[in-house]
Amino acid sequence: MSIGLDLGTTLFRSIRSTGTELVGRQCGAVYIVLADTASHRRLLEQSGVRFATCGNDLVLFGQPAIEWADILNLPVISLLPDGRVPQSDPVARQILALMVDAVLPPAEQIGDVCCLTVPGGHDISRHNLPYDVRFFQQLVALRGYEPKLMTAGLAVVLAELSAASFSGIGISFGAGSCQVGVVHCGRELANFYFDEYLVDQSLERSDTNPASEGAESNPNRTAARDHLLVRALTETLTATRDELERRDVSRWMSQPTHIVCTGRPTAEAGFLDLLIQVWTSLEWPMKVGSLQIADDAVYSIARGCLIQSRLENRTANHRAA
Repeated sequence: MSIGLDLGTTLFRSIRSTGTELVGRQCGAVYIVLADTASHRRLLEQSGVRFATCGNDLVLFGQPAIEWADILNLPVISLLPDGRVPQSDPVARQILALMVDAVLPPAEQIGDVCCLTVPGGHDISRHNLPYDVRFFQQLVALRGYEPKLMTAGLAVVLAELSAASFSGIGISFGAGSCQVGVVHCGRELANFYFDEYLVDQSLERSDTNPASEGAESNPNRTAARDHLLVRALTETLTATRDELERRDVSRWMSQPTHIVCTGRPTAEAGFLDLLIQVWTSLEWPMKVGSLQIADDAVYSIARGCLIQSRLENRTANHRAA
C-alpha cells in the first residue's frame, strides 16, 4: 500500500489509493482537557465522542476538541506550539501518537513506504536529524511503514505541476514556517524555509484587529487583511528571491519556471491577485511562467507525498525482484 502523510503544525492529513478512489483522513493538532468525572464521561459517551484517559483527566483531540471547547468554555491547546514537539509535555506526545494512528492506517505489509512531511521546516538532509523529525519517523515506523522524509515544496510540485514535467518552484505557506522547494523533473535541487516570514500569521492578526471586525464583506476588514498579506508576501518572496540568487540554482531550472503555492492563506478570497501583484513587483533571476495556487489547499501536500510514495514503493519492488 502507498500512502502520503502531511504532518502540519495545525492539521495532520493522509491520503491513500484504494482501487480507483483516493481516501483522505485529517485531524486537527489541538486538544482539550476535562476533569474525569462521571458527568463528563456520561456526556461524552452519550454523544458518541471518542476520548482518551490520562491520569485524572479526559482528553479530546482534533475537531471534537474544538467543538467541545466552545460548548464547555475550555481553552484549546496546540499540540505543536511554534511547530515543535513539546519535549517537556508527555501528555502532548502521547496525543500526537494517537493522532498519527488516527490518520495513518496500519501498513498492509511490513516495508510499505510512507512518504511524509514534518512541521517546523527542519533540514531533513542533516545526518543528525532533530528530535521532532525522529519522533515522527518512529511513530510512522510503529504503524509498519518505512518512513521516507520529503519537503512540502517538493510535494506540492509533484501534486500540481505534472503538466510541467514536475518542474518548478513549490511554496507552502504554513502556520509554522514558509517552505520553498526548487524542483526539476521531480528532483529537488534546493529547499529552504523562513521562520520569520509567516504569511499565515498575517491572517490571524487581521482577524484580531479591532479595526477589521465584522463580516468578510466588510471593506475595512478586507483592506486590513490585504495590507497585512501584501506586506508578509513581500517579505517572504523577497527572501525567496535572495536565496535563489545566493544559491545560484536558476541555471538548472526549467525556463520559464512555473510557480505553485499552497497553504491556508491561498484559500483566502483574492489571494492569487495579491500574489501576482507582489511577485511581478520583484525582479527574479529566471523567466517566470505560470503562477498558480493548488487546487486543494488541504490535501495538495499529502497528494504529493502519495505520488512520491508510489515511486518509492515501485523502486523497492524492483530491488526485491
